[in-house]
Amino acid sequence: MPGPFKHKKSFSSEDYSWLAFIATGGNLYFVVTVMVLHVLRPDLNPIRRAVSNYAVGSFGLLMTTAFFTLALSEFALALGFARSLIPSKGSYI
Repeated sequence: MPGPFKHKKSFSSEDYSWLAFIATGGNLYFVVTVMVLHVLRPDLNPIRRAVSNYAVGSFGLLMTTAFFTLALSEFALALGFARSLIPSKGSYI
């Protein structure tokens, strides 16, 4: 007899593993882009300047895409965590 707390589909870590790949790839892209910008912009000291200073100048588009990709990857990570949680009985109240 199905009740209101029965799950029609069981949740597993494999269902949302593609979100983990997006999150990992986005973070990797951000790190590689910042490392490349350290080489392309030797006038900025990475210890004394914020990373966002790379968004100003001739390579600003590259840093903007890195920030956008980082935001997208963090959203994918949060979505993957939220979707992989199994709802409890108290969550339906």
